[in-house]
Amino acid sequence: TGYTYDTGVREITVNVTDEGGVLKAEWMVNGETAESVEFANNYKPASVSIELPVSKKITGNATPEDKVFTFHLTAKDNAPMPAQGGETVTVTGEGKATFGKISYEAAGEYAYTVEEIAGNDHGYGYDSAVHTVLVTVTDEDGMLKAEWTLDGEKAESVEFVNVYAPDSAMLSIPV
Repeated sequence: TGYTYDTGVREITVNVTDEGGVLKAEWMVNGETAESVEFANNYKPASVSIELPVSKKITGNATPEDKVFTFHLTAKDNAPMPAQGGETVTVTGEGKATFGKISYEAAGEYAYTVEEIAGNDHGYGYDSAVHTVLVTVTDEDGMLKAEWTLDGEKAESVEFVNVYAPDSAMLSIPV
């Protein structure tokens, strides 16, 4: 798996001459003198793709369900990125989303950061964490395999937790 074989045909001609009782052989490949016959095979493992999940949790009382939260993925050192627009995702209320598909063509380590873009909604304390995601791509018999860790640990998703505490209101009751 992963190999493309040279399918070219070589015509080999051996010209044998008698030089004073000693036979001498001269090889020709496709009409040109050659020391050897060469075939050029190519190796390229099958690519692999991942979709990195992000999740939102909200703590507090009576959290609104219609609030939209935005998250952004940034590549380090020219790591591959999702197609245009896939580097930013939104989640409404508590829930999950995935960044766009990221394809890898070669084995290696690829680093990213993921962060929440803080809003200015009253009552919310936004998660200010900037998480590091490391994708490790290995070549296993011509097939690439990708695994990722979050801040050095295995994880199900990149999780952000916000705190919701609605603004207090004062009520005056005339007596």
